[in-house]
Amino acid sequence: MAVLPRIHEGVFYWAYRILGPEFKGPTIEDPLGVLPIPLKTALLQAVGKRFGLEFDLAEALLTRPPNEGRSYAYATHWWPSEEGLKEFLYERISRASLSDWEFVPVETLDDFVRKHRLQGKEHYAEVLFLKEVYLPLFGSEGLALLLPQVGFLDEEGGERRADFILFGQRRYAIEIEGKSYHERPDRFAREKSRQRSLTLRGVAYFPIAYDDIRSGKAREALIRLAESDPVLGGYLRKGGVGLSRGPAYSPLHWLVDFPVRYPIALKGAFARLLKAVREGERSVQIVDPESSTPLVEAAFADAYFTLLNVGRLAGVDLPLPEVRVYRLDVDSVSRAFRDLLPLWVGRVEGFSVVDGVPEEGALDVFSWDRIASLTREADAFQAEYEEERGSWTPPFVGTASSALVLDFFARKFFPVPELKEAQLRLLQRALRGESGLALLPTGYGKSLIFQLYSFLVPGVNIVISPLRALMRDQVYNLQRIGVTAVTSISSDDEAAAKESKTKTLLEGRYRLVYLSPERIRIKGFVEEFRRELGNLPVSAVTVDEAHCVSEWGHDFRPAYLHIRGFYEEIQAVSPRKLPLIALTATASPPVRRDILRVLGLPEGAVEQLASSDRPNLSFSVHPAPLGLNQKRNFLRDLLTQVLPRTLGVPQEELIGRPKRSSYPHAGVIFAIYADPRGQKTFEEGVHAIRSFLLKEGLASGDQVHVYASKKPAVCPSCGSSEWFADRGKNTCRSCGSSFVKPKIIFDWEDRVREVQDRFQENRFPLLVATKGYGMGVDKRNIRYIVHHAMSSGLEGYYQEAGRAGRDGRHAHVALILTPPTRSCLEKHVLGGDGIPPCLPNRRFRSCPYGLTLPCDYARQIEFLQGSYPGVEVSLQRAMEVAGKILHDSQEGPDGQRFVEVGGSEAELNSFEYALVRLMQIGFLEAYTVEYLSQRHRRFWFPRPKISRRTFEERLRAFLTETRLGVEAIERRLEPLRRASAGNPLDPVEKALRILLDRVYETVYPMRIQMLRNLIEYALSKERNRCRRLVLRSIFDDQLPPDDYRCGFCDVCEPSLAFSVPGALVPPREAEPEEIVRRLSTFFQDWSEEEADLLLSAASERGLSQAVMLRSEYYLEREGTSLGAFFLAGALKGREDPAQGALYLKRGTSEALKQGLSVDEIGPFLAELGRLGPEHLGSVLLAHPPLGGYRERKQVYEEVGKRLGYDDPAARLAASLASVKLLSELTEWVEQEGVFPQLRSIKERFEASLQG
Repeated sequence: MAVLPRIHEGVFYWAYRILGPEFKGPTIEDPLGVLPIPLKTALLQAVGKRFGLEFDLAEALLTRPPNEGRSYAYATHWWPSEEGLKEFLYERISRASLSDWEFVPVETLDDFVRKHRLQGKEHYAEVLFLKEVYLPLFGSEGLALLLPQVGFLDEEGGERRADFILFGQRRYAIEIEGKSYHERPDRFAREKSRQRSLTLRGVAYFPIAYDDIRSGKAREALIRLAESDPVLGGYLRKGGVGLSRGPAYSPLHWLVDFPVRYPIALKGAFARLLKAVREGERSVQIVDPESSTPLVEAAFADAYFTLLNVGRLAGVDLPLPEVRVYRLDVDSVSRAFRDLLPLWVGRVEGFSVVDGVPEEGALDVFSWDRIASLTREADAFQAEYEEERGSWTPPFVGTASSALVLDFFARKFFPVPELKEAQLRLLQRALRGESGLALLPTGYGKSLIFQLYSFLVPGVNIVISPLRALMRDQVYNLQRIGVTAVTSISSDDEAAAKESKTKTLLEGRYRLVYLSPERIRIKGFVEEFRRELGNLPVSAVTVDEAHCVSEWGHDFRPAYLHIRGFYEEIQAVSPRKLPLIALTATASPPVRRDILRVLGLPEGAVEQLASSDRPNLSFSVHPAPLGLNQKRNFLRDLLTQVLPRTLGVPQEELIGRPKRSSYPHAGVIFAIYADPRGQKTFEEGVHAIRSFLLKEGLASGDQVHVYASKKPAVCPSCGSSEWFADRGKNTCRSCGSSFVKPKIIFDWEDRVREVQDRFQENRFPLLVATKGYGMGVDKRNIRYIVHHAMSSGLEGYYQEAGRAGRDGRHAHVALILTPPTRSCLEKHVLGGDGIPPCLPNRRFRSCPYGLTLPCDYARQIEFLQGSYPGVEVSLQRAMEVAGKILHDSQEGPDGQRFVEVGGSEAELNSFEYALVRLMQIGFLEAYTVEYLSQRHRRFWFPRPKISRRTFEERLRAFLTETRLGVEAIERRLEPLRRASAGNPLDPVEKALRILLDRVYETVYPMRIQMLRNLIEYALSKERNRCRRLVLRSIFDDQLPPDDYRCGFCDVCEPSLAFSVPGALVPPREAEPEEIVRRLSTFFQDWSEEEADLLLSAASERGLSQAVMLRSEYYLEREGTSLGAFFLAGALKGREDPAQGALYLKRGTSEALKQGLSVDEIGPFLAELGRLGPEHLGSVLLAHPPLGGYRERKQVYEEVGKRLGYDDPAARLAASLASVKLLSELTEWVEQEGVFPQLRSIKERFEASLQG
């Protein structure tokens, strides 16, 4: 046998590793998962219906040559019409006998009875039937055809069960009828209803009376049934009846035996092609001697085109032979597969399937024995290659990763028609080993990028994911397409499960492992990972929902700061360039910059789509100023009237009436509290909302469930979650009892997992969830989202809205909120500092404007103040931690130090946030965590370092990042330089104060701006501003015109009876795109000249609204942008001078902190004067840097040359300068003791000004 060139051998090895069986197989979610998607589609189309399987078939027009314009159909998801069928298939396939390559498991009657819980008197007749009738006829092998206690819904929505379903060429419901069957008329009617329901499902009803089992009539009836069914006839015992096993290929064989054989045949085909290339064969002719299935032709097609495309990926032209597969007969699955093959592979060259027998040439008869032999050769090839050259690194990745090649693999592993352009570019980047950040809209398919990469590059892709719901969802969706080499490791896992998964990870047997960022700072995991790192085949590190990396993002987590070091440590020992793949749906320029900085990615590593808009989503907001009862009424009306009318779906179908086994539509209600217990918060919790839905009869208990990560506490008497705390006493609403200590549901994580899985499987139609379900979770048929309260900002709202309509069909997003009163809005929320007066000590007391419960805005501010309690409180906490580290830490055996901390979850999180602040100033370099118990942790760190020089370097970098000028930075650093040398904690305190002062000057106002912007969005109807105009102005790279109307929101169509199928998409134009690019630069680098040009361009092109909205949004992501302050103030001032002036005042304040001079902030002062002299006057009186005579005189000059020296604002500035001059003269005169009469002159002048 010839020796392959090294590069060809490497390509074959690489192809073998990504062929599929290594990471795909039967899963409980998809027992057919080992099959490539086109083959599974053909199988379901041909025989699925006969076996009681339903499936969604999507169709899409392909956009790339050679099949451009052709329609490609693919099965996206399938499910059984009867409960337990998937489990039945999974068990049969996963327990297949590898020696015979058969699916039939052999088990005893006792095993069967125990497994299916048929013990007990109520199942006596069924067990007697098995023992006396079934086993003597079909033997233990026949148990593979029998599924007991199958659940289904009858024609009235009631839950029913069949005693047995028998799988022959068709399905039979075997019912064992006892003596009392006809005695009660009501039971007799129910049984007839059950029979009709089974018949409608294509199941033949086959009753057997209890007396017939004893008399032998049941045996005779079952023999007659088997004689009429070729599949059952094949299982009758030869000794019993004399029927021989027939060749009939039933749906059961198709859906069990075929998936069992396919990976074996695929490996055999691969080995045959390897042999052909080694021996230089130019053509191979394969004869399929059985020809009862397309097993051989499909396996050869899969292996051939996988090898061909891996060669293209590597830039290598493999000398593959021309392959012809000869079939003696053609079945329906084969015909369907042949139709799909050219659409799957692109160009069918070098491979063909021929019906009949070849007339000449050497033949290779591909019998099952031949396949088994070749499979062993394939496994031996892998072992030999790895022993000689290593186990996982592809030979190299060439530059020929074209769309045609990558589309082939995408269609093979995923239910998609082809890759989208941005997916393609990101995947090509990753295959070259280049890191990147993808900014792609919700529903675009970000996850497919790193998941497909994981299948193409052997090794484990470590995916950092922020939420357990998101990890569970992604693992579940991968298992739904048969991926077996995937897992997540989270705090939900039991200790033994974590240990087992970590061991499997370190052995390199996963392709994808999902971790929370907190896990990579857990001491035990980090140390074990480091020990195995040299042997661990890591293919990439992926950061999902990457905006969480940024402190400027809406969900900052300190553990994200560990990712860069984790990645660099892996890269240092890797034999190839590893990409770091970061993905998110939305990230503003400052968040984007922060992500790149924290992860160490280059500036050019960003891939972004032009628009994040989803035209199939419609929007509405429903203000409920009267509070909770009005909110509940809105929720009832939405579910029963508004949404059915808006979506064109009958109410019964939309909310799931009557009950059914699978629901075509789903909805999510988002709440802001998981398990609140205060009287002011209880009704906004997920459990209270669910209870309302049940009491109103809008859903039954098994149709609506709760998703929240926090373990709920329940009443110890009745188990209800409807209790609340009031003045030290806990009172249950359900049973009226009072108690001291509630009961905790400790298996809550298991229940949440089950709820999420059942929701994904369409087993119930409505979920009440906290925001943990709102990020990245992919359920295609969510028809509506209802926010029961205001989110923490527009980005969070838009992320949660993005759960809806992912199948491309019309979906609606409704927000119900209790807004602040009009007076509070004008005086505080939009017209003041943003803090409502009902929160005097960061806790709600009472609303001075008459609300009995907090408005939604106040609730969010209360959350915010919990995270930002003030500089002094934050400083005190950080100093307590620094003192504990310095004085109470102990040294461990590895030289690192540790402190042990106990307390509540909030207290432990507060301790860790303090550690992050200490890292920011350079007191600590890093830390890891050891979990001792649920309320007790040990924090490990290198010896702390107290170095004023280090502190100063870190702070200078931070202050520069927040735009302070050199002089301003030096002034702020001065206290640190004067810190006491005798007190080691004094420089730490000074450094922390400098850090926290700037954090509270920038980050805290940004969070308030997030809430203001969402309130402004809610008020769009009052402003007559299309809601989509707001969203597109913020999240797209093209600005919509001021007169834009989407036609798909409540502002455009108040009745919500839309006459259009989707939102109007404005045409793309070059000028708005240019303005967006200029805005991005301007927000970073402010100048008066550019400000004037942008204001002019926005006015001339009708983009003033969009530029204003974009500027306001920018301020929630970067609270130091003078350009954003100026444009927001100038444009907002045109519709509301008081609100516009607020932006300009904040901008002036920030400019002075950054160290700008009076002439540099002249445009702000002039614009304030244009909005009203009183606004300019308040700024001059409020800011000491503008309080001197010279400064005020300069203000007069700056305002005068822009507005005219006779303008009231300029004259006011001149008058205030004169007042200051008189004040300074008076002070001088008093110091010198001359002419006290000047005081009275000054007083008279000031009085004249006031007049």
